[in-house]
Amino acid sequence: MEALSNAESDISFAARRLENAFKEKNDESIQRCSDGPVPNPVKIIRRLTALELAMGQLRKDCETISKKRTNIVKSVLSKQHNNVENIEQLLHDTSIGTSDRHASRQNTLDERNWGELSNEIKVQSLLLNGEAK
Repeated sequence: MEALSNAESDISFAARRLENAFKEKNDESIQRCSDGPVPNPVKIIRRLTALELAMGQLRKDCETISKKRTNIVKSVLSKQHNNVENIEQLLHDTSIGTSDRHASRQNTLDERNWGELSNEIKVQSLLLNGEAK
């Protein structure tokens, strides 16, 4: 812990020395530079360091979000599958006492609805696996 504290103070000391050295040079450069003031390298380095830290955190956040998304999509697909099975069972149970004509019309409608649901589940599976349509 003490070594870390010493390293931080050494870095701070070196940064102050660099800043002072560049400040002197910067004052001279401002007079020579027609495009405006020369950027302070110490500030640029600090900004780059802050950006690197932010990028690391952003990467972690993206991984967390991706894992949560995957879990949510898997859960939704599982629930959709269970719902399909339950509805099929209900349809089977309710169609036992119906007439043949009504059952035939109902089966056609059911096939179209299940086809649409099946396509939607396939699309969701492709999205889950990272594949584009």
